[in-house]
Amino acid sequence: MKVIPSTLLLILSTFLLSFSGLATLLATPSASDSRGMFIIALGAAGLVVGAMAILQLKRLNQLLVAHQAA
Repeated sequence: MKVIPSTLLLILSTFLLSFSGLATLLATPSASDSRGMFIIALGAAGLVVGAMAILQLKRLNQLLVAHQAA
């Protein structure tokens, strides 16, 4: 099923965003700190993975609507 990879991407995105959010709350990252850049990169990766999952779910929804109309 195509729903499972999309769901896994959403779970991964939620984990990455939650982890980077908690790390940001504990200590504000700065661009001069390598740990800060890692946390910023994890947050950005979470956003990208979430966007990929949303696009996959939209395509799957379009396929389902086309299949129901036929």
